[in-house]
Amino acid sequence: MLVGGIQHFRSGMCAGTCLFVERPAYNSVLQGLADKDGKVCVGNGSTPKVHVGPIISERQLERVIGFIKSGYEAGAQVAAGGQRVGGELSQGYFLALPFLSTRTTTWRS
Repeated sequence: MLVGGIQHFRSGMCAGTCLFVERPAYNSVLQGLADKDGKVCVGNGSTPKVHVGPIISERQLERVIGFIKSGYEAGAQVAAGGQRVGGELSQGYFLALPFLSTRTTTWRS
């Protein structure tokens, strides 16, 4: 299990839409999530040690990117990730695991 509501099962991933954090712990939790970003391996989901596989389709990838963009437009800051993965994965529907931060609860889900 990864911090932030992300759970990886051999056949799929379940992602929570948000993580509520008490104010005194906010900065340390945000830093911990940002630090995890570099340790999350994106790639072929059937490969050992890969945490996040591709998004199912171009349409769904664009939908996820739209959620990230709407969060950013609503005042969230992208703490880490949220962009398409390049290199040998650039032709697939791979996205660096996004961590957005804000103090509002008005995002769409």
